[in-house]
Amino acid sequence: MRVNELELLSAAGVEPCFLMDTGGETGRIPFSEAALALRPGMNLLDNGYFADPVNQRGMTEYVNPGYTIDRWAINSSTSKIKLNILNGYIKLTNTDNSIAAVIRQYFENLPPNTYTISVIHDNSLESGTIQWNGTTSVSIRMSFGNESISVLNGKICLSLFLDASKTIKIYAAKLELGTQQTLAHKEGDTWVLTDPPPTKAVGELKCRPFFVPGSWAQLLGAKAVGSMLIVYVPCALRANPTVIPHKNGELQVFMADGWKTCKYYGINLLPTQCGIRYNPPDGVSLQEGTVYLTRYIPSLSCDL
Repeated sequence: MRVNELELLSAAGVEPCFLMDTGGETGRIPFSEAALALRPGMNLLDNGYFADPVNQRGMTEYVNPGYTIDRWAINSSTSKIKLNILNGYIKLTNTDNSIAAVIRQYFENLPPNTYTISVIHDNSLESGTIQWNGTTSVSIRMSFGNESISVLNGKICLSLFLDASKTIKIYAAKLELGTQQTLAHKEGDTWVLTDPPPTKAVGELKCRPFFVPGSWAQLLGAKAVGSMLIVYVPCALRANPTVIPHKNGELQVFMADGWKTCKYYGINLLPTQCGIRYNPPDGVSLQEGTVYLTRYIPSLSCDL
């Protein structure tokens, strides 16, 4: 299998996947599988560059259990961690003075192998190597806390722990194959990234299979198919999503006498896009094939 990273760029906005060439036959593979075929030195973390992180949920501070910046989660009510997005970095603060706090990134798959974890924080770069057997939790120690790969509730995750009462500024993090860190090198007193980070567009493309914010479109045309109204989200998702209604309520469609509320029906998960199906407003008949203007597009979550 040969993975061509340039295909990812050409697919931006169309299909969040790598294209693969198997020697005459082309197909698509999800990011989680494609990442496993990438060369040593490739960052296996999504959204690991924090100078300008992908932040589709749109907040500048996260304190509650759940997802924060894309692909990174606070998933425990006992983890008293605060994540702030600042100019050129994220700041993590453990507000508990007695126990460690943690943020995590989950993987669909991470095969047994030797991996190196590296983090640029404050004025330092720290790294360590882990021999992952696919099941047993393994960790390394950094100055601010333990960092580990483990299986939690049946899902593989990378955990960045922060010791009690600690605060750090993190500029970048990397998980890669092998025993050497290639995240950055030192020029004078400054740590400089070895490779340029992905563009924001590519970063968002990698995160979209896991989360699509409703704010991606304020107004959108929806097509009448049979008796249903279908809103098409122009990207593939890794699994059947959880539909999160817009803060203003259910989807509305513009009719001759104004905005009318639709009723959510279900999901059509297609190879290159997702269709959100709605019943029309009460007493409204849709004209087959007509495109109607809609608002209050819901968010779609496929986060692990």
